[in-house]
Amino acid sequence: MREIMIVLTASVLLLAVSCRETTRALPAEQAAALEHVPASFPSESLAESGDCYTARMDYPFLGRPALDEILRAQAEGIFREAREELKSYCSSGKEEKDPLYEFTASYQVFSSHKVVSVLFNLYTYTGGAHGLNDLYALNLRLSGGKPLGWNDLFARPEGLWDFLADCARASLRPELEEYWLRNPDFAEGLRPEEASFKYFALTEKGLSLFFPPYQLAPYAAGQQRCDIPLEALLKFIPRPGLWD
Repeated sequence: MREIMIVLTASVLLLAVSCRETTRALPAEQAAALEHVPASFPSESLAESGDCYTARMDYPFLGRPALDEILRAQAEGIFREAREELKSYCSSGKEEKDPLYEFTASYQVFSSHKVVSVLFNLYTYTGGAHGLNDLYALNLRLSGGKPLGWNDLFARPEGLWDFLADCARASLRPELEEYWLRNPDFAEGLRPEEASFKYFALTEKGLSLFFPPYQLAPYAAGQQRCDIPLEALLKFIPRPGLWD
């Protein structure tokens, strides 16, 4: 039994090392390519207020017409759906003493050498002890603005979901294992399937996975993130023009 435990522990350690973010110098031509992606962007906003609600959504202006058109359309769709949800709750009746119903959306921008990734952080309050947080991720090629999904990233994706689940589990276990032991349903949030990894971003160093509250842990634990270096993903054969 002791031998089995030692083997399992060693396996977890090896996996953690293979998934660990590493720092490496970029070739000169790749560093030059990054200069075309600013470190920060001006924001555009959508906002509206009613008698019992307020809604605001910020999204980045990238200065590239094809990308900005896609971002604007996505932001308008998210904002419209959230606003209608707030109005629906308002029409159902709201106690005067309750705070205004609220929707807010902020964002973070990440970039590899050829892709810009936007992660929206969405917050909705429609009563109760606290609001609800959710995520929305959009990955766009810098050239042409084509949205990218998992099928566009790797030429040989066999085993990818198992690998991502193992990496996230090894990375987040120290922080979340107590929750997983108390409520096994949270551990099910890392099932090896595409639905478990809806929110991801391509970065300069590899891939970042994001998990909203309630997927892996209670609301109080907040959002989780797992970074996977590109070197660990090479066996899945990253498609050309995404990181190089």
